[in-house]
Amino acid sequence: MEMIKNRELTKSIILKLSIFLFFAVSLIPLSFLPFKINGTPFHYIFVGTIVFSLVVLSWHNERAITVFDKWLVLVILAFSLSLITSVDKINTIRTIGSFILRGLGIAFVFERLSRKDYDIIPISLLICVSVVSCLGIVEYFFHWNLYSRLVSLPELFSQSIRPGITSTIGHPLILSSYLLLMLPVSIWAVRKPKITLKILSLLLVIFAIFVSFSRSSFVLSLILIILYLSLEPEIGLNNKLKLTALLVIMVFVLSFISISSKSFFAGRAAITKMKADLFYSHRAASYKTTITILKKYPLFGVGFGNYPLVHNIYRAQGTEEYFKSTDNVYLRFLCEIGLVGTAIFILFTTHWFLVFWNNRKNDFVYPLLFGLCFFMLNQFFADLFYWLTPQFTFWMLFGIAAGRSYNPLPDSSPGRSFQNIPAKYHHDIDESDFKKQTTYGQIINLIQANSTVLDIGCSTGFLGKYLIKNKQCTLYGIEIDKESAKIAEDTYTKVFAENLEKTVIFDESANRFDYIVLGDVLEHLKNPKDVLLNLRKSLKPASSVIISMPNIAVWRVRIGLLFGNFNYTAAGTLDKTHLRFFTLKSARQMINDCGYKIDYFGCAGTRMPVFLRNFLPTLLASQFVFRITPVDQ
Repeated sequence: MEMIKNRELTKSIILKLSIFLFFAVSLIPLSFLPFKINGTPFHYIFVGTIVFSLVVLSWHNERAITVFDKWLVLVILAFSLSLITSVDKINTIRTIGSFILRGLGIAFVFERLSRKDYDIIPISLLICVSVVSCLGIVEYFFHWNLYSRLVSLPELFSQSIRPGITSTIGHPLILSSYLLLMLPVSIWAVRKPKITLKILSLLLVIFAIFVSFSRSSFVLSLILIILYLSLEPEIGLNNKLKLTALLVIMVFVLSFISISSKSFFAGRAAITKMKADLFYSHRAASYKTTITILKKYPLFGVGFGNYPLVHNIYRAQGTEEYFKSTDNVYLRFLCEIGLVGTAIFILFTTHWFLVFWNNRKNDFVYPLLFGLCFFMLNQFFADLFYWLTPQFTFWMLFGIAAGRSYNPLPDSSPGRSFQNIPAKYHHDIDESDFKKQTTYGQIINLIQANSTVLDIGCSTGFLGKYLIKNKQCTLYGIEIDKESAKIAEDTYTKVFAENLEKTVIFDESANRFDYIVLGDVLEHLKNPKDVLLNLRKSLKPASSVIISMPNIAVWRVRIGLLFGNFNYTAAGTLDKTHLRFFTLKSARQMINDCGYKIDYFGCAGTRMPVFLRNFLPTLLASQFVFRITPVDQ
């Protein structure tokens, strides 16, 4: 009991110190403070010391290594590989250390914190972004900045060169990327009943993004809002209409301000200006610089943090000599950590974005995912990932989303439910099965009305119940679980509570069925080929067998194998009752070997967008669906 109290006390200290650090990073332009200690910028020591302490405390408090921890180590190793060809190994080591203490370390801390839903975390995010936005708007209208006398901006970032508010962040572009990261949090707050002045935060953030005069952030913020409202499952139609109307009003107001004041943004929004910036600017020429560097340092780059050191050596015509940046974080990664490091970083973010998407029904994961994704899109137009505030905030939100996604519900087959039901594989079929093209939606579409169907592994008879009601079919079933079979008997003409591999029903029912359905059955059998061969005799002429089975080569299983994991689960692809595993290739081979031809192939997996899984089913589909007929028919 004493140990539990100590852990809770330590976690409370970690939480308060982490939130304090976030407020400090957001509300003080630490990167621009002129203070140094023995030649080292103050913010390196301040942030690095606190994050290091938080990491040590978090590890001491909970020493279990998670999958997220392993991924973070992989990213560190990927960036460390750049030491092999680094042009300045000391600078690379220093940059990697900064990357850990200002980024990955804080993700490690917040992932552990966010496994418990602390209300203080989202509230703190909302308060912080509202204050930053409000101070920025005050700066825009009254030309007053809280830190104008304290902070000395570099010449490159002076207001004469780059108009736009800086608020507490120190530079308009850094501010806009920070606000873009946090914008979904303010949208999320609109529908939270316990948060006061919730609509005000959204208005402040949108307006602050606009007057930062960042074209990419403003355009991306509009796209973000539209997609967020279109895809968010919990927002009702009325709220969507209200938010959309609010967005339209905001766009008109901002456009009026822009035109009436003939602002810098209006000039930058001109087609000729955008075309010039897109094709003839420093950013466009940086692609040529990147190719030149990659030819000499293809695998591991010039070393993490070393691009400014080689810019003048390899820079292409059209780039600025003084502007030692690619203005695109992905180009800079390619230059500094090479193809290997960049590929691993993209693999890391893609994997976890998919994990977050799979857990999007979590109340707070969905907005965080949108903020993270659109921030990464914004980095095609800047390399702000290297600056303290956006880097810290990105990894903090990443850790929160990972923590909120920790220990999700068992990986289940599409549409299956495991709560308050008498059988493990019961599923309530509804319109979403057809809209999302789930396994059962496809199976039902493959069966014609008024057919006689044998449903093997029928569970509680949910499939037959739908077919009887909507397609007037006659149903027979086989189910090894006697409790489930008893429930199915209320609907089916007859249910055989038998072991499929020992039943004699196929001998007793020759030429009887129009369809035989094997929905997620073959993977549970010792000899699936024998079953496919035996059931041929039960088919009527010109009839079909419909099969569904999990895809063992789906991306998440492959990722697990990459880390040496092949852990059975309560349900899904790695169901502990599965005896056989199939890829698309091995499934086709088994069907051919048993004397069948495939006249329909489909794939399923409700957690993946339909167009993606259909484009690459061997990797992205969690299940396959086949309709097969004997070759001699």
